[in-house]
Amino acid sequence: MLADLLEVRKHLGLLPPAPVQHAMTVALRDDEHVAEQRRVYASRRAVLEPALREAGFRIDRSEAGLYLWATKDDDAWTTLAELAELGILAAPGTFYGEGSGRHVRVALTASDERIAAAAARLRRKADSPLPGVTPRLVERSSTGSHEPPVRCRMRVHHTPEEAK
Repeated sequence: MLADLLEVRKHLGLLPPAPVQHAMTVALRDDEHVAEQRRVYASRRAVLEPALREAGFRIDRSEAGLYLWATKDDDAWTTLAELAELGILAAPGTFYGEGSGRHVRVALTASDERIAAAAARLRRKADSPLPGVTPRLVERSSTGSHEPPVRCRMRVHHTPEEAK
């Protein structure tokens, strides 16, 4: 009898009841959930990608999807340690194939709040001077032979010795 039940069960898995089949076809016709997820991940990408760039990363081959493929042209493990100090988890590129030892894969699957917090930490790191370096805001004027004078403000870092 058990063998008969197992045989029936094997075929039921392949032949779902008609109401279940109908519900599945209705659900699969609606692509709104796909569009919504695209919006969610595009929004997260718009927050995290610029923060990574400001922190010195280059983003390669990463136009869409759930991840950013990032590099600082350092060994992936060095980059992972730097990100870990900021509380950001990523995966080494070496997990995904040869020739990826300088890349890390940064997921966009965390919540919006965590993505925003990671971006803020990256920006703080990018804005903070190196140890022993004092940031100073300076103004510069530039003129070219065909251009009117342009004034711009930029942050210049000076060591304490240079500031004297």
